[in-house]
Amino acid sequence: MEKGEVLVLSVQFGALILVVLLLSNFAYGTNSSSTPSITQVYWGGPPAAGGNGTSIGRGTNTEHANATQISFYYTLAPGTTLASASAQRFCTDPQNASIAGGSFIYVSIPRHSSNKGFYFSFTPVAQGDDWSCVYSMTIVDSLQQPATWYGTVVVKPLVTPAAS
Repeated sequence: MEKGEVLVLSVQFGALILVVLLLSNFAYGTNSSSTPSITQVYWGGPPAAGGNGTSIGRGTNTEHANATQISFYYTLAPGTTLASASAQRFCTDPQNASIAGGSFIYVSIPRHSSNKGFYFSFTPVAQGDDWSCVYSMTIVDSLQQPATWYGTVVVKPLVTPAAS
């Protein structure tokens, strides 16, 4: 190969790399800074979908009544789809520090929608008084980007004073 041909091929190869890099910056939904997220979690059904759940956050949440489900809203990066959703719970009983209510892993969670977007609900979640249950929910998008939420729920029923 002559020196001129090598130069032409080198310039063409460099231009090809530059075009690929430029196009990858504009590719819809593949920006690594766009990730899925779990935006809101409810102890019970989400109010926007007609439920009476209360919003719970990360950390420890004290609830005064049991719920039949936990629900969570999520968002995905533009151009991606939901690949999987899973949830787990692990409970302990403070009376004897033993595992209470077992450890559940939820893998088949039905997806719903309301006017606020898509959400999942899973059940059973009822737990004994004063049990401490750690819940974790994970979604993964089609780019295999995960989003996980962790929170603890302790159910402490309201005590009504005895009539005198």
